[in-house]
Amino acid sequence: MRGFCNYLKNGSSSVAIMVAVATSAAFNPAFAQDQGVEQVVVSASRISIAGYQQPTPVTVLDARSLEQEAKADIGDAIRQLPAVSGGSPQSGSNAITISGAPAGQSNLSLRGLGTLRTLVLVDGQRVVQSNITGGVDLNTIPSSLVQRVDVVTGGASAAWGSDAVAGVVNLVINKNFTGLKANMEFSDNSSDLYRTFKAEASYGTSFDGDRGHVIVSGAFVNSPDTVYSGQNEWYNKTQLVPNPVYNAATNPSVPQLIRVSNIGQSTATPGGLIVSNPAGTTPGSANLLRNLMFTGPNAAVTRINPGNIVGPAAWGGDLNYYTSQTPITQTAIPYRSTTLFAYGSYKLSDTVRASVQLNYGKSFSQNSGQAAMRLGNLVIEADNPYIPQTVRDLMTANGIPRFTMGTLNTNNADLRNLNPRLASTTLGIPVNNNYRQQMRGVFTLDGTLGNDWSWNAYYQHGITKVALRVLANTLTGRVTQAADAVRVTPGNVGASGLAVGSIACRSTLGSPTNGCLPLNVFGEGVASPDTIAWINSYNDIDDEDITLNQDVAAASMQGVLPWGLSAGKIAVAFGAEYRKEGGRTVADPRANAAQWASGNFANFAGQYHVEEGFLQVDVPVLKDNVVQSLDFSAAGRLTSYSTSGMVETWKLGATSELSDDIRLRVTWSTDIRAPGASVSSRRCGRKPSALSSTT
Repeated sequence: MRGFCNYLKNGSSSVAIMVAVATSAAFNPAFAQDQGVEQVVVSASRISIAGYQQPTPVTVLDARSLEQEAKADIGDAIRQLPAVSGGSPQSGSNAITISGAPAGQSNLSLRGLGTLRTLVLVDGQRVVQSNITGGVDLNTIPSSLVQRVDVVTGGASAAWGSDAVAGVVNLVINKNFTGLKANMEFSDNSSDLYRTFKAEASYGTSFDGDRGHVIVSGAFVNSPDTVYSGQNEWYNKTQLVPNPVYNAATNPSVPQLIRVSNIGQSTATPGGLIVSNPAGTTPGSANLLRNLMFTGPNAAVTRINPGNIVGPAAWGGDLNYYTSQTPITQTAIPYRSTTLFAYGSYKLSDTVRASVQLNYGKSFSQNSGQAAMRLGNLVIEADNPYIPQTVRDLMTANGIPRFTMGTLNTNNADLRNLNPRLASTTLGIPVNNNYRQQMRGVFTLDGTLGNDWSWNAYYQHGITKVALRVLANTLTGRVTQAADAVRVTPGNVGASGLAVGSIACRSTLGSPTNGCLPLNVFGEGVASPDTIAWINSYNDIDDEDITLNQDVAAASMQGVLPWGLSAGKIAVAFGAEYRKEGGRTVADPRANAAQWASGNFANFAGQYHVEEGFLQVDVPVLKDNVVQSLDFSAAGRLTSYSTSGMVETWKLGATSELSDDIRLRVTWSTDIRAPGASVSSRRCGRKPSALSSTT
C-alpha cells in the first residue's frame, strides 16, 4: 500500500498519440441531432455542440447492442469492454465478502484501478454509492430505458471530477421514450446450476401538446441459486506455484513457476491435520505426529504424504483440493431485486424545461463468508478425551505433552451438496443476508439562451440503507475454549458440580456457569449440534446497519463565443458543483470487539463536502487547410475538499482529421485521486495526490 501511495503522490506526466479510423471514433453529436435528440452530453467533454469532436475517445454501447446481449445485469454487458478490466458482477468476487456489504452488487472498475476511482453517472448526474466502501450498484438503474453507455478512460477528472481518475461510465437514459414495451428473460448456465429470471416493463407518453412527458418503468430480477466452486465441473483449483526442480544455479532453464491443478491446503483438512508437536521424553519424538490426518465419523488416522508445500499451498501428494480443502467459495449467490423508475418533464416555456427523476431499488442477496478455519494453530493437550486411541498411544509412549493441528471447521456438512441452509448449521461457515434499499430524486432545470447557448442545473438527493444479518457466525474465542476438552475426574471436578466421567471444557471446571460445551475436532460429522449452537451463538446475530446520504447541486452552461479563428468560433463550457456525502454504520457490540470469525464491523460516522468549478474551451485552428480539421481543447477544474483543501486537475488535447479515414488525437492530463471517493476510505497523505493520465 505504501508503494502505491507513494506512486500516487509523485505522479508522472507523459504524452500519447492515437490514430483511429473515423468510422469507429467517438460518439458524434451531429448524428444524434439528426435523429431528433434534443441535446447530447458527450461523456468525455462538457461541450456537446453539433460537429464537435472531443480529443478523448469514447467507447459506446448503444441500445441495440444492449438488447442483443440480453443480460439481466447491464453490468455484464459493460464488463465485456476491454477498458473495464475489473469490478464484479452481483455474483463474483464480492460473494465471499461480508464486511461492508458489497455482495449482490454489480460494480465497474476501469483500467483495473478499482470502483473507488471509477465514476458512474446517470445522464451526467451523480448517484449515491451503494455501500460504505464505495461503488454504484448498476442493478438500481432501469436497464430497459438505457439508450447508450459511454465509457471514457482518460483525462476525465477535468470534466467530471477528481474521483474519475480511472474514467467515467455514463449511462444515458432515453427520456423521450414513448409507448409501451415489456420483456421477460430466462437464462441458465451450461451446467444447469444458475438460473436467472427477469421481467421489466416501461411506459412513456406525452401530454399537453407535447409540452410534458412522463415515463414509468419497473423491473424484477430473481436468481435463486447458490453455486459453490466445488460444484462447477470446470473448477479444479489451479494456480501458479514454484517449480520444485527449478534452481537458479544448477537448473535455470526450466520455468521458475508452473501451473498446477487440484492445489490443497497444507495446514488443515475438514477432519483435522496435525502439523507439529514438541519433543517428548524419548529422542526423536519432535514432530513424530506430523502429517497425521483424521477422516470420517470415526476419525480414522492416516499418515499422509504432504507432497510439495509452499506456504498454504500443497500439491503432488495426498493433500489435494477435495480432501484437504472445502469447496465453499461461492461463484454465484441467491439474489433478487425490484427496481422502480419515474421521470416527468414539462416545458415551462419555449426555452426552459423542468424535470423530476425518481429512482427506487430494493434487493436481497445471500452469501457466505470465509470459513472459521484454524490453519495449523489449534493446540490440543494430551488429556483431550477426543484424541483417537492410536494417536494417544503414540503420545503416551513418547511422552508428548501436546500437538498443534489445523481444521477447516466445516463439521457436519455435506460439502458436495452444500446450500446456505446447510451451511448455517455447520461450525464454521457464516451465512450473511444483505437487505439493501436505495432512493434517489433529481430535480433538473435546463434551457437555451438564443441559438448558441444552453444551460443545465440540477439538485440530487440520494439515500442508501443496508442491513446485514449474519447467521451462524463463529465466536473465535469460543472455538478455543470448546476444543480444549477434558475428562472430568475426582481430581479435577472441584466445585464444578460436573459428573465424574463426563467430558467438559477445561474452562468450565473453574467457571461452571460459563456455558462452554466441549467440541470434538477429530473427524467429520462429529461435532455436537449443541456445541455448534453455543460457538455460533445463534441467538446473538451479528448485524450491521448502514446509512449513506448524498446531496449534489450543480449548474453548467455551454455555447460559442462571438469570435474565433478563421476555422470557426470558440466553444466554451463552464460550471460549478457542490456535493455533500455522509455515512453511518451501527454494528453489533461483539463485532466492535472483533470477537466474530468474520464480519467484524465497526461503528462509523463521517461526512465531507466538495466545492468544484470547471472551465473547458475548444478552439478550431484549421479547416480544410493543410488538413481537413485541427482543433485544440483545454479543460481545468478547481476542487476544494473539506478534508484536504484545494486541488487542480487539467487536460490539454488536440484532434486532427487528416482525411476521411484517419483521425489523430493527443491528450495530456493530470488527474487527482479523490480523498473522498468513499466516506470510509483512507488517505495516503494530507492532500490528494496527482496521477497523470494520457490517451
